[in-house]
Amino acid sequence: MRRTATICAGLLVLGALAAGCGGGSTTTTATTTGAVTTTAATGPKALTKAQYTSQLAAIGLGIYSSLSTISSVKTKAQAVTTLTRVREDMTTAVAALDAITPPANVRTQHAAFEHAVRDFAAELGPLIAKVRSTGLAAIEKAPAPKGITEIQTAAAAFASAGYSING
Repeated sequence: MRRTATICAGLLVLGALAAGCGGGSTTTTATTTGAVTTTAATGPKALTKAQYTSQLAAIGLGIYSSLSTISSVKTKAQAVTTLTRVREDMTTAVAALDAITPPANVRTQHAAFEHAVRDFAAELGPLIAKVRSTGLAAIEKAPAPKGITEIQTAAAAFASAGYSING
């Protein structure tokens, strides 16, 4: 159960960090020169620090509720169902992260976090398959997910940049 505790601890970090929906808007500038009108998209507008941290916290809380169910898994079927749901939530979080335009000073941290969540989601696929074939012992024998370590590193990078991603 030690491995399960490690995974759960990492998942709780992920729950606190997983990030938000929407946030970017596109600004369009139209100019007319003679008879020709051109439209130039300036790209998505970056969120303010407050908007960004608010979205991170709001989505993190939603994911946390899904992740917290892992600690109560008692059967192989429950583990498969729960891990599958968590993987879906991570995939949703990646899409939400991709939709956000972070403030300029945390774009690198944001990209690293998105990558970490994507890695973790990818790691869950083989773990789910292993649990299906061998049972709950697969969780105990699994190495600590690399994605969890990456998520913890991303959390530290956000903190170093002065961002409280817990809201």
